[in-house]
Amino acid sequence: MRPLAGRLAVAGMILAIAASHSVADDLTGYVEFSGSRASSKTNIFGVLDTKTDTTSLRPRANLLWSRRLFPYLQTQVGAFYERFDDRIEQLGFKQDSELTRFQPFVRLTLRSPMLLGDIGWNRNEETTRTDNLARFRLTRDTFLTTLGWYPTELPTARLELSRITDRDGSRQFVDRTETALRFTSDYTPVASTRLYYRGSLERTENQVDGSEFRTIQQNGQVYFSDSYFDSRWELSASWNTTYRRTEIDSSGTGELLIPVFPIGGSFALDDTPDVGTLSAEPLLVDGNTLVGTSINLGLVPPAGDDRPRNLGVDLGVVANVNVFRVWIDRNLPFAISSTFAWEIWTSADANLWTRTSVIATAPFGPFDNRFELRFPTVLARHVKVVVRPLSPTVLNATSWPTILVTELEPLLAQSANQFEHTLSDTRHLAQASSRYRLLPSAGLYLETTYSLVTSQRGSTSWTLSNGLSARHQFDRVWGVSGRVSREDGLDLDRSRTAYVYSAAVTANPFETLRHSLILSGYQDMTGGVRTANRGVNFNTTAIVYDGVDLNFLAGRSYSEIADGSANDAVLFGAGATLVPYRTVTVTLRYDDRDATISNKGVPDREDRTRGAEAGIAYNPLPAVYLYGSRRKEQRTREQDRTVDTFSGSWSPFPGGALQVSVSYSEIKYSDLDETDTSFVPFVRWNINTRSTFEITYQSLTRESDVARQDDRILTSTFRIGF
Repeated sequence: MRPLAGRLAVAGMILAIAASHSVADDLTGYVEFSGSRASSKTNIFGVLDTKTDTTSLRPRANLLWSRRLFPYLQTQVGAFYERFDDRIEQLGFKQDSELTRFQPFVRLTLRSPMLLGDIGWNRNEETTRTDNLARFRLTRDTFLTTLGWYPTELPTARLELSRITDRDGSRQFVDRTETALRFTSDYTPVASTRLYYRGSLERTENQVDGSEFRTIQQNGQVYFSDSYFDSRWELSASWNTTYRRTEIDSSGTGELLIPVFPIGGSFALDDTPDVGTLSAEPLLVDGNTLVGTSINLGLVPPAGDDRPRNLGVDLGVVANVNVFRVWIDRNLPFAISSTFAWEIWTSADANLWTRTSVIATAPFGPFDNRFELRFPTVLARHVKVVVRPLSPTVLNATSWPTILVTELEPLLAQSANQFEHTLSDTRHLAQASSRYRLLPSAGLYLETTYSLVTSQRGSTSWTLSNGLSARHQFDRVWGVSGRVSREDGLDLDRSRTAYVYSAAVTANPFETLRHSLILSGYQDMTGGVRTANRGVNFNTTAIVYDGVDLNFLAGRSYSEIADGSANDAVLFGAGATLVPYRTVTVTLRYDDRDATISNKGVPDREDRTRGAEAGIAYNPLPAVYLYGSRRKEQRTREQDRTVDTFSGSWSPFPGGALQVSVSYSEIKYSDLDETDTSFVPFVRWNINTRSTFEITYQSLTRESDVARQDDRILTSTFRIGF
């Protein structure tokens, strides 16, 4: 590692040059210099005592020159540079490492109300080195040209040509080129109909493993929705067809990643991933890897919800999957990305789940902001990934409060040698629904729905549902609704018949008092195998008066699955939010789930989980926040435990140029006999709207009966913007 004085001199020179050029109106950016010192002590009582010191320096610079040449023509030239220099000292040994990222780009854009033209180039270069070993450099060059035509009442047209080259310095380990030509068109001839087409030609050449893939993919979509007879008859339909053909030339050990197209995404915060449905989350599988969902893997704030994140996909049919790409909205350093542990769960009905794999850590990047999860192949319709958010005991975790998931992409990885020369597949997804109000003034409906999922390489599933639904509001307080239907179809070439029913009674005597009683269930016979589910739930919410909110839940469910086992569960839950004074909030929660799992030939198994939690938040001043809670859990399959949490923060100048904050948190786990504490003071000086200086100190301690770990980190950052 070069002397610190030399680094500071280089940083000062960069700052001076940047400041001298910042007078140009077309030039914006920043230069930043950050340094940190970390000390970690681990003491395994009576066995091992180690100390690790880490010194890190990180200069960064970001420049953007932008100029509008004509009203619709703009050019941009820019570059981003950052460097990580780390020295680790442990047991008398020293290890120096460096990581450099350099990302220049050039772009010329024509944008008018009807026309779009864009041509650009960017490079993403990462260079790593450890001690005196040779540097390892990975480079990605991307060339992209886009032409678009967007008339107001005619079909739109967009043509993209791209070429992506990945390589290492010697082209021994990475030497891959991806070339693609893509065309999309969108047209709405009338308000009720939308047409969409996307076609692509792609070629991937990998010189390292001697493989070449040439792929043609076409996708067509039709959407229709309208109403007739004074809106008494509502009709909608959609058709989505994808054709994909890949020609394979391989003389080595190339790998083909085959997309597995989901028909839906879902998400839930749930610490019992073996049972329970997930809520729909369509943005999780919309194909957009840049725009984030609300699913956050970052550090949870005090009193936040740190339950595991359950991310699921519905594949429409039973399919093979062995790779998940979890896309996020930002780049992560290895020290953060390597701390996430992942679990893979599968289900036949999206309610009862089985864990199939545990992935201790998954590779991240280097060029794309994504984790790549690889696991033994699973055959299922519903698959989900379970992961806990970033732990507060991770070094520098406070710098990552937000890590948003943007996409969950399922894939099937197979060796190219498994195929002769060509792999093709055609997939159809069709949906249609009809809803007719039988009586002009009553909410009685005849409903018909049809869905079809078929794949040339997979199975075919279709479902035809015919049902009656009713809804009636007797008066301001009482209302009822219900639905019964019969479903016929085909699932994995097996005939299927199901009867589905639901009924609900609502009573809302006041705006602040609401009750509901819901009964639902189904009986399914698929290929001679019977499954069933029925349940009843009662919910009530009440705002007794301003500052007192109460809720109560009671329910019972019974389910039978294909292997003959049954699950009989009773659930109770109650909660309250009390605000006795504007600065004090009290939360109370109790949950009790008692399940009996039975199977022929084996004794019944009891599975009970009880949890009670009480918390209080005190905010006497805008700058002061205190929180404390205790949670007691009784679990049949795990050791009972108590979790005590205390946290507080002080921020005396939240809106000023000088910002100071001090935060402290302490969590005690009785089952592990462990205490985790965190103390983080922070000072930030906003020199102007673009320039800042900040210092952060972190003191983290994890102590149990067998070990103690102490981490101390001091970080300072100076940024000048222009």
